[in-house]
Amino acid sequence: MDSVLYRIIEIERAAQKVAEEGDAAKQALPKEIEAEKQRLAAAIEAETARKIQDAKAAAEQERAAAIKQVEETRCEQLDALRALFAENRGKWEDALYDAIIGKK
Repeated sequence: MDSVLYRIIEIERAAQKVAEEGDAAKQALPKEIEAEKQRLAAAIEAETARKIQDAKAAAEQERAAAIKQVEETRCEQLDALRALFAENRGKWEDALYDAIIGKK
């Protein structure tokens, strides 16, 4: 009989311990949730900042490539214009001279 009572007391103590642990977990849960929420918010903010930085870097590379392309095109056009001038200079001078003097 004593062993049965002893066993019942042990079970009651174990149940009280489980209930206390449950209460402690219940008390700690809002703090844990808030900490996790803050951790996730910080992670999202860091990821967003990284993506913004990556987008800025990509835009800068694209801008630099576009500027380079425009500069190359400008140089090619200028070279073509210089070549055209060198090729036709004499003819254009004669035509201008004839136009001013009045010869045809």
